[in-house]
Amino acid sequence: MAEENTIMNENSSTENSATESTQKEIHSLKDIIPNGAYDFDAIVDEKFISSKEFCSNVSAVFKEIFADYEGCTFNVIPNSNQPNIELYFNHRDFSTSNLPLALTKDIQVDHTRNHVLAQLRERQARLNNGDKYFLTDFAQGLLKDVLIGGSYIFKKDQSVKWDKVVVEVADPQARFMPNAESYTKVGFVDPTLIASLLYGDKVNGSNYEYNVRVMRSLPNFNMGGNTTADNFILAVERISEEETKRLASMYGFSFSSGLNIIRAL
Repeated sequence: MAEENTIMNENSSTENSATESTQKEIHSLKDIIPNGAYDFDAIVDEKFISSKEFCSNVSAVFKEIFADYEGCTFNVIPNSNQPNIELYFNHRDFSTSNLPLALTKDIQVDHTRNHVLAQLRERQARLNNGDKYFLTDFAQGLLKDVLIGGSYIFKKDQSVKWDKVVVEVADPQARFMPNAESYTKVGFVDPTLIASLLYGDKVNGSNYEYNVRVMRSLPNFNMGGNTTADNFILAVERISEEETKRLASMYGFSFSSGLNIIRAL
């Protein structure tokens, strides 16, 4: 019996020594958990870009579409987190350009077969609007596809409330000049939909959806030390539609109660 106790004590002492030795080698959880123990199957690609560079890319595209396109700005709609692009179209004469115009001075009135009624409506519209610019049907057809969704912009029949989107503006920097530039501004353009056009919604046979998030704002200063157009750091995320559907099908949607503790499988 005494001999058995001696053997057990020796084994216990050996185990304790081994445990103490192991503990001395462990200084953090990284010493216990193997590096890369689990696969990281990402379904989102992400790139960072300044809003100034993003807008430069947007302008490079639109200037090849419309002769009177001037440029764009990037901002966040007040009292929301919704990023917003505003497109500017110049009122100068571009009649010699081979590109189509986004703007026209032709009065936009409801179509009617009654010629007299049509003339009365056009005269009344000109009295109400004055010497105003309008988006051409061609421009409306293209820009409708990149507007931010919602009842503020779209009617129930999905036609656009263009009076909420389009406004004429003057360049405040040129207010003291005799021939100050004036523009027509088209607001509520969705950066997410623009990103899909710039980077492609079909890449290498896969369908992608995009999301544009504002990470932080960057102050912009001109030579006089005054703050100029907003500049932001943007995170542009590209999500594989097929992977998203696969994971949704694999995991589904479940509801639970209690503490929702996740335990090892």
